[in-house]
Amino acid sequence: MSSIDEVTKELLENNPILLDEEFNRRYPSIGDVSSFLDDFAKTQIKLAGRYDFFDRMGVDSIGGYLEKLNKNDERAIKSYERLKKNLGF
Repeated sequence: MSSIDEVTKELLENNPILLDEEFNRRYPSIGDVSSFLDDFAKTQIKLAGRYDFFDRMGVDSIGGYLEKLNKNDERAIKSYERLKKNLGF
């Protein structure tokens, strides 16, 4: 198994909402956006001890961010839309 497969497997195991069909219909490319955020957060936390994006969202992990999306949090939705557009997903 490649490291990408391991990262994807870990992300899905820790965030089963990513397997929900309705959630994926509401948020196309959420897997790609989540993977980007999770990887970037891990790097930033190692380097700086924190990840400003999660701090601004009021969460401490990708799971907290996904939970906010699932609850239709306006800030989370707007950030998802911006990320999806800016990252080209």
